[in-house]
Amino acid sequence: MKSRCILFDVDGTLINSWNLYIEVYWRTLRHFQGHNITKDAVLKMKPTSELQFIKKHIGNDRLKEAHDVMMDFYERMHDSMFGGIYPGISDMLNKVRSSNKVTGIVTGKSARAWEITSSKIYLGDFDVVVADDDVEQPKPDPEGILTALQTVGASEDESIYIGDTVSDFKAARDANVRGILTLWAKSSAEKKTFVSRARENGATEFVDRPEELIEHIV
Repeated sequence: MKSRCILFDVDGTLINSWNLYIEVYWRTLRHFQGHNITKDAVLKMKPTSELQFIKKHIGNDRLKEAHDVMMDFYERMHDSMFGGIYPGISDMLNKVRSSNKVTGIVTGKSARAWEITSSKIYLGDFDVVVADDDVEQPKPDPEGILTALQTVGASEDESIYIGDTVSDFKAARDANVRGILTLWAKSSAEKKTFVSRARENGATEFVDRPEELIEHIV
């Protein structure tokens, strides 16, 4: 069946927010745990989504307080640390929309972080946005993808989820939707290991440039 619904991850897929998040996580940990935390230490923690990071490293009992602090840093640091929309993304999204696809976001970002970022950049309008605080279980659980499909009335076999991590692919796989993994956020040294690990989990489709996605989904 031809794909009708195209869902996207955000960070590492549409936008480059890596340095912004490392800075924000570092500042948040220093705020709660003291000034001996280094950025190298944050990197070794293999940071994931905001809410999961807080639960793991600060504690669920301080989730709201810590997230408020984190979002203050996120907004204040956005203009100086944000890496921008990846080249080719805007054109790709325009072509997808012009082909009358339903488009959506399923992201590990919180709704507040998405609101801050989308107020500062323009990615166009999406038919559905599912943020990390909209679900009980974060990726790789398929809940976010399934929630998005239910919202727009799309079936699994006519939908695609596009992301940049093995977790993204697992979520797509377990939601029974086609998963495509992007490679443009990764260095040459990272790609080979990543592709090998993704293939071990069943991934078969990889794209190096946003324009290549058009051949896969339109």
